[in-house]
Amino acid sequence: MRATPGISDDFITVVANECLSRGERFAARVARLGAEPPKGVTSASLNAAIKTITDSIAILSGLDLTKVPSSENGWADWVLGTAEALKIPVADDFRDLLLAVGRITPHAEGLRHYLNQLEPVTKDLAVKTEGVAIMNMARSKGLTFRATFVMGVEEGVIPSPRAKDENEERRLLYVAMTRPREYLYLTMARVRTDNTAFSGSIRLRDRRRCPFFETLGIRVNDGREYLRSLGLLSPRPSP
Repeated sequence: MRATPGISDDFITVVANECLSRGERFAARVARLGAEPPKGVTSASLNAAIKTITDSIAILSGLDLTKVPSSENGWADWVLGTAEALKIPVADDFRDLLLAVGRITPHAEGLRHYLNQLEPVTKDLAVKTEGVAIMNMARSKGLTFRATFVMGVEEGVIPSPRAKDENEERRLLYVAMTRPREYLYLTMARVRTDNTAFSGSIRLRDRRRCPFFETLGIRVNDGREYLRSLGLLSPRPSP
């Protein structure tokens, strides 16, 4: 769902991808749209986004952030009321999250404290929810799981070719590898033929593992053979 009419989904995707590649918060990036327009977006979406930001700042600057909310929902009511004033639609699941955080966050701590609790509470809820949690390496920090799969540990993917700091990429991989309590699986593809074929590299075949492992003596196991050893895949047919 689009946040504002006139701003395309592609525009939001471009800005979000920039944030992920730079490790930057979305709010900080949109604040610089006028001075640093994203590449490859239409002028219509850019102008609509800048106008929305300008109008939002005007509304927010006139709000009283010092009055402690009296409702049991705390700052959630303030956030939802502001979204309504800005005509920003709020999905039901996100509304539920805002209300849940508002009820457990001390109102007197202020709006900043409330907003800072949104991400850790979301992580806690994700861990408690049954199923598989899918996230990037940066988002896994502070979480633990029984088993973790780190996908695409290949040259040209990790470290990212767009990364400015290789040590930061090494640290992120370390974070991801230390999330599991029992099982850690690192996967790579020797050959890619689907829509991920050009991910991080122009090499389709004979792709290589992440260079961070070159001096560690880690042996690469064929995934199909490993599954066969666990009885999860049919034995290789006899010649």
